Amino acid sequence: MMYDILNTAFGTGRILHLVSAHAKEMYGEEGNLDLNHFFTIANAGLARVYIARDENQIVGYAMFLLHRDLFKAHVRQAECVAVYVMPEYRGTFIAKRLLQFAEKMLAEKDGAMRLISTTSKDPRLQAFYERLGYCVSNVQVTKEL
Repeated sequence: MMYDILNTAFGTGRILHLVSAHAKEMYGEEGNLDLNHFFTIANAGLARVYIARDENQIVGYAMFLLHRDLFKAHVRQAECVAVYVMPEYRGTFIAKRLLQFAEKMLAEKDGAMRLISTTSKDPRLQAFYERLGYCVSNVQVTKEL
């Protein structure tokens, strides 16, 4: 398995099938993927997309939005808005390794000092984030880098 940074200016089309599958899995037919918004964020340089590849096939992605803390402007943070791994690849630590790769790249290349994400009350998801070193609450998970 290989982990890489996706060039969001040229490569977003390579993950649209995964983004679409993710939306359908999460929201069913009510899912309403806004591609214009997706491309606007990516092309503005505000998003970072990390991928997991098996040979030449992209099997998972994690997307982060970069911004500053509202009350501590010196703190650059990355907000995880999506993590998805194809069902047949789940349970193989791909999501864990993908997030660890993303954390490393966000800290080294983008100067991110904090990672945040919303979370559900699913105990398995919360335990997953705790194993990765995040502080878990009922609303969000955070990790200082």
